[in-house]
Amino acid sequence: FAINFSLDKTIVNDPEQGCPGRVEGNVNASFTIKYIYSPSCHYCQEQSPILDSLVEKYGDNFKLEYYNIGECLEISDDYGIRATPYFIFHIDKEGEPDEIEHPGFIEQELLEGAVCEVTNCTEEEI
Repeated sequence: FAINFSLDKTIVNDPEQGCPGRVEGNVNASFTIKYIYSPSCHYCQEQSPILDSLVEKYGDNFKLEYYNIGECLEISDDYGIRATPYFIFHIDKEGEPDEIEHPGFIEQELLEGAVCEVTNCTEEEI
């Protein structure tokens, strides 16, 4: 699938936007990571710097959407999410979307591996 590498690592944080409350990375990417979190969640607080690093390294390759579970009730209801952190990996391959859900904390190496596997990124992009 095609990915537009010409866009900046855009950060959108508009309180009137609703959900997601924040978007980072390539907003036109075919690969989206939906991150559902709670500000009071200990594991979410540990996950945040890992996601910041992921966007810094590979943000041209994917879009990262942040959903506060306390404010974005629709996504938690749609997916039956009851605990955070929670990830939904959305891949749109040639018009055929696929989603993979993952509850819980994800180590940096695993997240980087997932992004690079889907987007074919390389060490040279770091």
